[in-house]
Amino acid sequence: MLMDLKLNLEDPPIQLTLFDDNIQWVPVVKYLGLHIDSRLTFKKHIDYLSEKFWGRISLAISLVGRRSRLSLENKVILYKQILRPVITYGSPVWGAAAATHMKKIQVMQNKILRVMTNAPWYVRNDVIHNDLQMEPISNYITKLSRNVFKSIESHDNPIIKAQTLFTYPHPKIKYSYSSTKWRNPLRPP
Repeated sequence: MLMDLKLNLEDPPIQLTLFDDNIQWVPVVKYLGLHIDSRLTFKKHIDYLSEKFWGRISLAISLVGRRSRLSLENKVILYKQILRPVITYGSPVWGAAAATHMKKIQVMQNKILRVMTNAPWYVRNDVIHNDLQMEPISNYITKLSRNVFKSIESHDNPIIKAQTLFTYPHPKIKYSYSSTKWRNPLRPP
C-alpha cells in the first residue's frame, strides 16, 4: 500500500491545456502582484515584500530616517500611508501564512519604527508601538482582512457574496475569520 502511494506521488502531474495550449506546472506564480506557491506558504511573496519594502525605505530614508527634520507625527503618517501598504498588499489572501513568515513582516515594521523614533537598542518594541499608537502588523492585517470579508458579505453581486461560503464552518462562530485565531483550516465546498 505504501509503495503504491509512493508511485502515485512520483507520477508526473496531469497535463492541462487551455485553448489547445499546454499549461506548464511551475512552483511559484505571480498573479496580481502576489507570489502564490504550490503549497500556499507565501514565503516567496513575503521575501518579495521585504525586498520591495526596503527598496522604498531607501528612497524615503531622508524623510523618515533618524536625521530627518520631520516631526515624529509626520513620519508616522508617511509610514501608514506610503510604506505600510507596501508590506500589507494582498494581506487578506496571504494573512494566514505561517507564523515565521508573519514574524518577518513584524520585524520589518519594528526596524523602521525604531529608525523613525531614533530609539536606543534597550527600548522594547512594544513601548515604541504604544508610544506611536501603532498596532502590531498582525493585528492590522486581521482588521484589514475582516473588513474585506465584511464588504464581500454585503456586496450586491451574488457570486462575490458567495465567496464567504468557502470557509471552514465552525459551530460557535459564524465565520472562521471572526475568531482571533486565523489558523483555521480551509476546506473546499
